[in-house]
Amino acid sequence: MQSIEQFVEMVAHARKRTGVIWLSRPEILPELKMSGVKLVNLAERPVQNIIISDDQLINMLIGSGYSSGVAFLNLEIFLGPRFKDLRYLSYLLPKLTVQEPRQPVFFAFYSAILYQKFRDHYINQKQTESHFYEEP
Repeated sequence: MQSIEQFVEMVAHARKRTGVIWLSRPEILPELKMSGVKLVNLAERPVQNIIISDDQLINMLIGSGYSSGVAFLNLEIFLGPRFKDLRYLSYLLPKLTVQEPRQPVFFAFYSAILYQKFRDHYINQKQTESHFYEEP
């Protein structure tokens, strides 16, 4: 099993610099931060509406303009309200995996269900099949 630092390094040098992390234990966040990744808690960002379009969400995540790797926490806030629509993630995930951000972008999930959905999609994509991190 690779360490979180090795995972961050692998994603940073990949063509598709997006990764998915399951926050299965509290120690992962400090380890992620020590790997040089900036943690952005989406729950602390002011927003006018939690139901936003795919393009708005992608722009918020990928087009954020951070100069180093960034991990987004509490993404569930934006995905949760639309999660009942079974097709929603099937529209959003392909849009996310085709992105090639300049710096690594990580989607860190507390929700095992949402992590699993993202993980399954990433496994099915040739260029992101190893871009997920979980611990047993």
